Order: sequence, then structure tokens, then C-alpha cells
Amino acid sequence: MAAALTSRFYRFFSINSLPIRAISTSKAHFTGGKILSFDDERVRAILKRLTGCEVEKVLSRRPQDVSVPTYKIMTNEELLEAEKETKARAEELLDMPPVMEERQEIDEVIDIDERLSGYDTANYVFTDISTSVDDRTRRIVVREPSGRLRAATWAERDASNFIYFPKEGRKWETPEMLTESGIQVPLSQNRHEDILDLVCVQFEPDTADYIRVHDTIYDNINKENKFELLWSTRHFGGLVYYLMKHKNLGNLLDYFTENEYFDEAVDLINFHHLVYPDHVTATQAKSSKLSGIQMLRAYLKREGPLSSLQTVEEQFFKDNNSSKSGLSS
Repeated sequence: MAAALTSRFYRFFSINSLPIRAISTSKAHFTGGKILSFDDERVRAILKRLTGCEVEKVLSRRPQDVSVPTYKIMTNEELLEAEKETKARAEELLDMPPVMEERQEIDEVIDIDERLSGYDTANYVFTDISTSVDDRTRRIVVREPSGRLRAATWAERDASNFIYFPKEGRKWETPEMLTESGIQVPLSQNRHEDILDLVCVQFEPDTADYIRVHDTIYDNINKENKFELLWSTRHFGGLVYYLMKHKNLGNLLDYFTENEYFDEAVDLINFHHLVYPDHVTATQAKSSKLSGIQMLRAYLKREGPLSSLQTVEEQFFKDNNSSKSGLSS
């Protein structure tokens, strides 16, 4: 076997000497059929619009330089260009973290060599540390005391990658605020964004823990109507996608309509019709050629919530009266 490994750089260690953290199992995160992928260009375009870009909020969350501020005298053109560059920087910071399905455990037996049976009492892990491969495609195999050679499990892969290729900010032990019990304190302090920022560093996006923490945050945001905490952050798109996947849009529609974000409410219904093209409101909108506020009203009349419908109706009649007043004058 050693000869087969000489073409690459490999290291091995006794896996029994490491406190491997088992990936926790989790319940199904969605009941029903699959919807359009989070990476679909149409989905991402809508989610980006729904996220918004409040430059001051976005940049205020980033580490600031504490040096003495500088002042510049600018022409109108230079000021517009500076504002454009600042907004572009803010939009880069709003790049959404990935959303993936939970990964399936690895169960691949490569070889069984009975001549090696009983050679040792520990597993040996062989890790390809070549820089030409990434953590997800890196070859990692395990030789068991029985002589069986198999592909490493995800827990073993995570441990090996952590040792040879540690990522900035990632800890060996799960931070307390990401545990099921520890997460309640930062939630009570409205630190939802901090939790999501940390989980994106600590776990890979297809792990059970990554998904569990996101689900917990999204459910809390929706239950407590705290959408403002994630609006205009890089995590708002994932929240909307989660609620759409679970067909739980009522509170979010209330948030949009109560704050008179009617364009966003319309975009949310467009997203719904894109994801569920066979839904009765989608077919109605298509057959009757409904769009904008009319399409939103039709959806709310059938699906609710009534509070949003009332707000939209008031806005609809207000716009109609304004139009009539303009014509009469």
C-alpha cells in the first residue's frame, strides 16, 4: 500500500487519539416536494431584491477603522461616484451564504486485506494533503484493525481537514452559542445575525448543525416577527427561501405591507408563483394577466393574511383616488 501512496503526499495518525465530534442527526427540514434550487439565477435575483441594501446598516456591522477621519471637497459628479462605489461595496457584503441539502453519510468500502487483521487496535487515517485538491474532494481513507480499507466518514473528514487545513475562525469544539441549549441566550439578546455569521464559519453548509442553527434562527424570526433584524443583511435571502419552502409567508407579508414595502410584497408573490407555478393563484394570475398590486390582492384574497389584505386594499383605493384626482384637475 505504501507504494501506491508515493505519488502523493499523505499523512496518517491514529484516529482513536482524537476526540472526534460526531455530526448530530436531525429531523427532516422540509415536508413536501423539492422547489427550485437556491442557486437558480431567477431565485437569486428575486432574493437579492427582497434583501434590500441599506448602505448605512450594512457597513455599520463591519469592523471600522479607528484612525482619524479624513474630509474631502468633492464636485457633484465625484460625490455620486463615491456613493456608487460605497453601494457596490455594501452589495458585495450582502453576498448570500449557500443553502444546501443535508449531506448523506459516506459508506464506501475500498478493500479488505485480512493479512492486516489484528496488526493494531486503532484505525489509521490517510489524508491527501496536496494543495491541488479542496476539502470536499480531498481523498481521505481509513484502514481499520480488521484490515478493511474504507472511505472516511464525514466526521473523520472534518477532523482531518481541521488538522491539516484549519480555517480562520473555526474551532475544534462547537461554540456554546451554537448548541441547542446555548443558542437561547443570544436569541433573547436579538443577536440573530451574529449567530448566523458564526455558524457560517464553524460548519460546512451541508452539515446537520449548520442546517439546525439556520432553521432555529429562521423559526424564531418568523414566530417573533423580528424580520427587521435580518433585513438588509446577507442572511435575509436564506430566510425568505426557507419560509417559501415551508409555504409560511403570512408574517413576512405582514412585515412588508405594514412597512409599506409593497414592491417587495409583490416580488414575494412573484417568487411564490415562480416556485409553485401550478398553484391556483399562479394560474389565476397568468390567465387573467394580473401583475403588481392586482396580483398581490388576488393572492391575499385567497391565501391571506387578512391584515395584509386590508393594508393593500387601503393602498389600492388610495392610489385610485389619487389617479382620479389627477385626471379631474
